[in-house]
Amino acid sequence: MIKLDKKQIETNIATPAPSATVLLLKDDGESLKVFMVVRNSGFEFAGGALVFPGGRVDLSDSITDSNVLAPGFNQFSREEISNRVCAIRETFEEAGILLARDRITSKMLDSERCLELVANYREAIHSGNIKFKDMLIKEGLELVLESLVPYAHWITPERSSKRFDTWFYAVRTPEGQLGAHDEIESVESMWITPKEAIDGGNSGYFKLVFATKMNLRRIENHNSVSESLKFAMRSKIVAIEPTVKREGNKIIFSIPKDAGYGIVREVEELEKTVIKS
Repeated sequence: MIKLDKKQIETNIATPAPSATVLLLKDDGESLKVFMVVRNSGFEFAGGALVFPGGRVDLSDSITDSNVLAPGFNQFSREEISNRVCAIRETFEEAGILLARDRITSKMLDSERCLELVANYREAIHSGNIKFKDMLIKEGLELVLESLVPYAHWITPERSSKRFDTWFYAVRTPEGQLGAHDEIESVESMWITPKEAIDGGNSGYFKLVFATKMNLRRIENHNSVSESLKFAMRSKIVAIEPTVKREGNKIIFSIPKDAGYGIVREVEELEKTVIKS
């Protein structure tokens, strides 16, 4: 649990909410692609932006039940279990992809089984008619928490009215699972190369928030899922809380040199036109 410090109390700085997001990766010929969704423009935070699936950690994500967690989950702290469960739950809700396996066969879910679960449960989970954990129990599934590789840790800048303490995870997408947006929180989805997403952001075709763009850059020159996951496993993860300053019609982001992104400063134009319909 995040506690308010003296500075936050005195200045009314919003407390960052724990959250998690996932880079779903797959090999497509000689290209590396990542699954991304376009958020509903009606949302206050990153509305209309092209993002990785993810969201806020919920109380129901605090699962320690060996009936729904694959063996090995106890290597993680309770906080990390909640983060990883959140990452998998949000991936199912927003992307229609489930990082789980059958408890009896220990096989990862294939496309057909995942599509059935999406059709039968996704809307009910969104509406609160059933808990994610209850679906897992009913369907005899267990979450494969260790399939998620920690990739980055970002905290929304202090100046934001809504702040998130977000763990990014990278994962190889289960073979055959194709993914689809939920048409509630996200209105479009795509498998896209990091370069295509970055170029689209630079041209104004896509709206990209700073953290998304930076993490796309980290994998832009990787040629395969294996290469990306190896990079993530050997990388030092630094908690990054960018500083943001406005100068005229420009906004300047600064991040620590040891963050591992190859830059310490980025300048963006304010009110950049997004031409995507």
